[in-house]
Amino acid sequence: MPVWDWLNQNSGALQSIAALSVVVLTVATVLVLWVTWGAIKRGAVASESQAEAARALTLLAKEQTEVARQQTEAIAKQSVAALQSVAATVATNRISEEANRLTVEQIQADLRPILIFDSTFHQEQQIMRDAVRNVGRGPAKDVQISIGTAKDELPKSYISSRTFIGGGDEVIISINHKLFKETGMTIHYASLDGRRFVTSIYMREEAIKHDFEELNS
Repeated sequence: MPVWDWLNQNSGALQSIAALSVVVLTVATVLVLWVTWGAIKRGAVASESQAEAARALTLLAKEQTEVARQQTEAIAKQSVAALQSVAATVATNRISEEANRLTVEQIQADLRPILIFDSTFHQEQQIMRDAVRNVGRGPAKDVQISIGTAKDELPKSYISSRTFIGGGDEVIISINHKLFKETGMTIHYASLDGRRFVTSIYMREEAIKHDFEELNS
């Protein structure tokens, strides 16, 4: 047959073409595999880079979290220190105010006069000795002594005496004992810092009693 004759005549050429085709396919396959391997390798490198970037971001986030925690602790410590400072300032102010108050009270106590009535019977002279004595630390000024026990205004029966009695001093007075037993006695006086006081004196069960009061300015 002509086809078989032709194949027989050209078998060598056909074998060469087949061999060449195999070579071409092999080369093409190798090239495809090479390209694919390159792509896979580049993908792996890219994945590794992304993984490294992710690890770096994770580390950065961790560091930022640690820094934020340290900043929070620092702010908390500063807040506590500020509160302690405020508390210390308040306590210091209170101590200072208390010290000032006690100082004022001490000064007022040092300036406070206290007038009392002292009536003593002297057996040898057979006479009564009547005196108004200042038993306070401060001197008494504007001293006014009257029979009667009116605190807000002076009774009418005024006893003439010194208007200034120093601390520990006394002034001798002359009174009507019968009237004193009936109505008592009132002593108005003031301290050097301007505070006004009154001592009310009266008899009870044959004993002399005293009431002391500071008048409102």
